Amino acid sequence: MDLFELSEKRRQAALRAICTSGVEEAWKSVGATVNLVGSVRSGLILKNLDIDFHIYTDEPMPEKSLAAMALLEKNPAIRNVQFRNLLDTEEECLEWHALYKDPNGLDWQLDMIHIRRGSAFDGVIERVTDAIIARLTSGPATTREAILRIKHDAPDVVKTPGIEVYYAVLSLGLRTYKEFAAWKQAHQNIDLLRWMP
Repeated sequence: MDLFELSEKRRQAALRAICTSGVEEAWKSVGATVNLVGSVRSGLILKNLDIDFHIYTDEPMPEKSLAAMALLEKNPAIRNVQFRNLLDTEEECLEWHALYKDPNGLDWQLDMIHIRRGSAFDGVIERVTDAIIARLTSGPATTREAILRIKHDAPDVVKTPGIEVYYAVLSLGLRTYKEFAAWKQAHQNIDLLRWMP
């Protein structure tokens, strides 16, 4: 199976996991807007089985977050929930991570970033994801292949955030994991929070 086929197979599995987990329904029950972002939405998912959501509500944020997560946790396949309160940072969010074992036995990490509607980062990652998709659609197939190749060749023990791979390929023109690893070694603390392709 080539990388394009593998990525599409993973994307379809992720979409099924979203449906069976109940994550969207849980958040919509508290009046949230739930946006799929990241590698599943852009069709660039490969080895890391992460599903990223940006979720928006008005106040009261903590109460709505807790109510949504209480509903989600009724699914016995949801486990190992982690939480960070970042409401008093510039990101103005509550960050949730949960492991979900889908009916086929795959373990997915659900990354749920609950953002204050109207805050500085409202819609930012959605626009970044749209810009990545536009670049992949208008650019040569080798661009998508380079991203997937770097993700594929990255050692499993090395955390390789997708946003860093996208930046390396789309902004720096890197094409191999060796090039990416060398760049990453020289740029340990790069901030891509405001990067736009």
